[in-house]
Amino acid sequence: MGCGTSNAAAPPVPVTALPPKAAAAVPTKAAAPAAAPGAAVAQSGVTPGGPNTSFSFEILDADRDGKITFAEYATGFNVLDTDKDGFISRNEFACASAAPFALLDTDGDGKLSRVEYEAGFKLFDIDGDGVISKDEFNGAVAPRFSFESLDTDGDGRISQAEYSKGFDLLDVNQDGFVSEMEFNCVCSVPFRLLDKDGDGMISRQEWDDGFKVFDINCDGSITKSEFHIVAGSGFVFEMLDADGDGRITQNEYDAGFDLLDKDKDGFLSREEFGNIPTTHFDLLDKDGDGMLSREEYKAGFAMMDIDHDGLIDKREFNMATEPGRFGCFFVRLNPERGVHY
Repeated sequence: MGCGTSNAAAPPVPVTALPPKAAAAVPTKAAAPAAAPGAAVAQSGVTPGGPNTSFSFEILDADRDGKITFAEYATGFNVLDTDKDGFISRNEFACASAAPFALLDTDGDGKLSRVEYEAGFKLFDIDGDGVISKDEFNGAVAPRFSFESLDTDGDGRISQAEYSKGFDLLDVNQDGFVSEMEFNCVCSVPFRLLDKDGDGMISRQEWDDGFKVFDINCDGSITKSEFHIVAGSGFVFEMLDADGDGRITQNEYDAGFDLLDKDKDGFLSREEFGNIPTTHFDLLDKDGDGMLSREEYKAGFAMMDIDHDGLIDKREFNMATEPGRFGCFFVRLNPERGVHY
């Protein structure tokens, strides 16, 4: 198998000290207002579009008090949007780990709108106290085994060179091994898959051998679909979007049943379906037996195709699988199940 083209990640952007400002009031999560761009910049004392900006704790914590308020976080949008086009690109985001950008980019268009960016405050404020601590922030942006972290150029494919560099990204303590903690993946399947000798550590050789496992069609690169199929991620957009065009067709959706049915018994268990909120599984499980038949699964396409154009885009998928985050729409689709959001 030939090696992929080298795609070295951009070097981390250095952080400079920021001038102090008056401490911003801590908002409650329920009432966190959308900060007016001009007012937020004035409060922060940060020069938008200036050099040495990146999505980092030091940049966002403008008053250097060890926590990020909503006002400080919202100001970050203006700081990061260096070309002032109303969006934050991957390059402007400039975070060493690609995972937080992918988390915020809910429509998958490769840029962050102000709405997408500001919605991230609640995602990072894990304990819901109205501020983001350094531990909360670091836990969200830490390197992890994910497609986004390995696909350093953001072209939707992991080359051999990108995959190889991933070992050094994850080997935080540089001891020549990747521990399960450094691997930092919600699903344990890929770690066990790569840890061939079962010693709880992935050596560089074990890591390098894994490329062929993920490159299912042996074309020298790993697509999102291949990555999520092998990683056992379950019912996720990237696994179903086999051609990587950002939309799931009926045929792609239907093919997902066989990919998820690991034991080939003709049904999908909750475990096979994956770690997405169980409410979506419950909606598909019409007879409530805890298993999805092929017919129950296929009926889900119409539920997710909200605009009835015969395709499911990423926003529709997210709305279906994370209703608490994106609002209520299933009541009108399936009121007899008594599912409300």
